[in-house]
Amino acid sequence: MNTPQPRSLSRRRLGNALRDLRERHHIQNSEIAAALDWSTSKVSRIETAQLSVSDADLADLLAYYRLTGDKRHEIEQLAAEASEHEWLGPFAPLLRGAPWPGRDYATYLELEASATLYRQTALVHVPALLETADYARAIIADPSNPIQHSAEDIDRRVALRLARQEHALGRLDFHAIIDEAVLYREIGSRQILAEQLQHILDVMDAEQGVTVRVIPFSAGAYDAMTAAFGIFAFTDFDPIAYVEAGAGFTWLEREREVRDAEARFARLASLAPPRYESFRLITDRLSDLPTL
Repeated sequence: MNTPQPRSLSRRRLGNALRDLRERHHIQNSEIAAALDWSTSKVSRIETAQLSVSDADLADLLAYYRLTGDKRHEIEQLAAEASEHEWLGPFAPLLRGAPWPGRDYATYLELEASATLYRQTALVHVPALLETADYARAIIADPSNPIQHSAEDIDRRVALRLARQEHALGRLDFHAIIDEAVLYREIGSRQILAEQLQHILDVMDAEQGVTVRVIPFSAGAYDAMTAAFGIFAFTDFDPIAYVEAGAGFTWLEREREVRDAEARFARLASLAPPRYESFRLITDRLSDLPTL
């Protein structure tokens, strides 16, 4: 099921800045609408990030306010960020051209790039922020996938995975809860899996902000074992959660929905051993695989 995408955080920041600008000038939405031949609804939707603002409309709006200098540059910069994150620039054609399940993938990446805390569950494979290049390539190039990619396209997608990691790790607090089955699913090959598990251990050693906890087989059945989900938290906006399924993503922005997702994550965390014991579980599984 496809659900509406969450509003872009950059677009929210731009809308907030435009609303603050209007309120400082003690101007009503209706006055702007009349002056620019817009509807009052259009002004409101831009300020609440429900509608993106074109370059031409932004220029007209800033001219109406007679805004110049640093303040004008600040708002123009927010508008540029709302269009596209700079680090995603090289991947823009890939993001626009790919049929990502049920949503705009660039919006997901912006949430990931803007979050200060990301809690994620993984039931089938290692989370993308922790994948090695070979492991990611094996997933993307899976011959059973109904969407097949060229070798060049696969390379670009792997490069995007690695760029996400470079941008997030070391800045983001990332807490992943994975099912023990992930440690046994031989994606690519046993050698690739061994390198992948070693990589997780290396990242956990190097990055204090990264925690991986493993729900063991002995936990039996548990809540949310049929659908992975995640929760993004930010410094300047309310958290956003999602539930992932084969048919797409369901985005959860209402306070109660996010609170329920956080409670579910806490319940799963209670089933998973602490960080150091999960580290040992991964190490034990690694000992059964080919020597690196």
